[in-house]
Amino acid sequence: MAALIKLSLCMIVRDEEENLPRCLESVRGLVDEIVVVDTGSRDGTVQVARQYGARVIPAPWQEDFAAARNRGLDQAAGEWVLVLDADEELGPEGREALPGLLACPEVEGYLVRVVNLLGEAPNPPQEETPGLRLFRNRPEYRFTGALHEQIAPSILAARPQARLEPSGLRILHRGYLPEVRQRWGKHRRNLGILERMRAEAPDDPFILYLLGVEHLAEGEAGAALAYLEEACRLAPPDRAWRPKLVKSRAAALAEEGRWADLLACLGPELDRYPDYTDLHYLAGLAAQGLGRHQEAAAAFRRCLALGPAPSPPYGSVDPAAGGARAWCALGESLRALGDWPGAFGAYTQAVRAAPGWLEPLLGLAGLLGERTDGAGLRRLLEALVPPVSPASRVLIARLLIHVGRYPEALPYLEAACAGAEAPAEWLRLRDECRARCGGAGPGPEGGSALCPGP
Repeated sequence: MAALIKLSLCMIVRDEEENLPRCLESVRGLVDEIVVVDTGSRDGTVQVARQYGARVIPAPWQEDFAAARNRGLDQAAGEWVLVLDADEELGPEGREALPGLLACPEVEGYLVRVVNLLGEAPNPPQEETPGLRLFRNRPEYRFTGALHEQIAPSILAARPQARLEPSGLRILHRGYLPEVRQRWGKHRRNLGILERMRAEAPDDPFILYLLGVEHLAEGEAGAALAYLEEACRLAPPDRAWRPKLVKSRAAALAEEGRWADLLACLGPELDRYPDYTDLHYLAGLAAQGLGRHQEAAAAFRRCLALGPAPSPPYGSVDPAAGGARAWCALGESLRALGDWPGAFGAYTQAVRAAPGWLEPLLGLAGLLGERTDGAGLRRLLEALVPPVSPASRVLIARLLIHVGRYPEALPYLEAACAGAEAPAEWLRLRDECRARCGGAGPGPEGGSALCPGP
């Protein structure tokens, strides 16, 4: 008797030999079969997939993610399907949680926390959003949408009372890192797909929203706003993606420095989504931009009282908006208000919440540099950043340079650069610091190596 296939992993891939092993290692021993739809790899992706026991299905790329996903679902034999991309990995909590989730007979699908990394370490900016990535394998459950494809609409169409539950599972996603988007030309590809979708449905607010988000991800806030404002006008208030639409529009206004417009935009939305911390954070930034620091401080304290926004129901959740970022922004407003002890406490909380994050450390260095002599400043900075490695010594030096304390910074740079393999950037920084202190040493080429302001 053939063994029961409980869980199928379904993927679509192309030229992912670098990422695929990390992804498949994260589910080793958890899935009963791996179905990989390959849309034209020219590297070793297919060989890597087969090494992990995957069944590889070649399929020409048709500029349609839903079609590629459904090709894999057509081949899956499991009772359940888990969907991952090659640049993702399942969090370790899945090893304990998955068996119990699959054993629940009343649930049709589970929401997973997708953690999108948006920058580099330490403490890279993140965005969390819920995604329906684990669901029962039924022939009527198929993806829709050529881009940012969705499975929930077909599940709810077939079973309107279907239970789609939070799972506690987590997926780490690297595909939104700027260098990844640029390397793969994702912006150009996505815009092409979205423009074709818009030609078929020009007034669809979801497509307009996706176009706005795509331009915003490329730093094109002005172009994004035209789409996002129209999407806000057309979007029904009950759409699950509407809060993220509102946040995206607010973020575009912030990028443009339109602080008064941002506060006006957020007014009614904060009443509609009172526990969406990210909107309160943006309201604080707007008040800060207008020089209304009492109002800004109140907004950031509200963020801290709320903590990270719940996900679900909200997508595009930045956990740091209810933690480290709010503490740092509160420190800036309190400093502007002349509340030195309060600013010191807020910056310190930010450092504790996100060790190694430069922005609150720069704020603290600036604050302490106004009131502390060189020896005292060094002691305080070493308490925050113990000088136990060359990198930590360079960080202390950058903080001292930030407040103009070049003589105090130089010994840290000399110690950090004593090794034979010191990076060229550290050497340039040391040489410029020597020059500022009146010592010998060549200056940097091509501009200053000294630490810029925050």
